[in-house]
Amino acid sequence: MESKTDPYKLVPHVQAFLRSWDPIGVLSIEDAPESAQDEYDSYAPGVLSIYLRGGSASDIADYLEGIRTKNMCVPPFRSSDEAIASEILVWWNGLGGAAA
Repeated sequence: MESKTDPYKLVPHVQAFLRSWDPIGVLSIEDAPESAQDEYDSYAPGVLSIYLRGGSASDIADYLEGIRTKNMCVPPFRSSDEAIASEILVWWNGLGGAAA
């Protein structure tokens, strides 16, 4: 089991969650280029930062909703943002160890 002592080593795991979130559908395109795989990677440190500051799933969902609506200019889809935020927290809390 991985430790939370250096949570930024866990960024790749959060990136994987964000790829399943895929708010603009770029990764669901059958012939999506390999370059599309990192479309959401830059948002992972922000998600971890929210958690490390004591943020909740709702706080993470707020962050994701902002990315969706402001950065990507697509309509809100709160239930999707809340679902992935909850999945991330369930995963994070299952790691054990203390947050850094």
